[in-house]
Amino acid sequence: MMPAPVSASDKVVLERIYSSFARFAADEPTTRRLDELVAAAKRFSEIVVEVCEEGMERSHSLAKLEEAMLWAHAAVRRPS
Repeated sequence: MMPAPVSASDKVVLERIYSSFARFAADEPTTRRLDELVAAAKRFSEIVVEVCEEGMERSHSLAKLEEAMLWAHAAVRRPS
């Protein structure tokens, strides 16, 4: 659930972040694991937007969160 954004740009930032967390079709166990990662990342991105002022540091932290999700998705989908 998206919190009430502080500014219109916060809403745009969160929507962009959410869209980057989209996952592709996977089997049921993988889907559950990916959904758990996405839920945690969405909540963390909301917290960052709520407590951090707009600026370079916030942008950088959200970009790193996107990168972390990319690697986490790859780790979950990698065959054992």
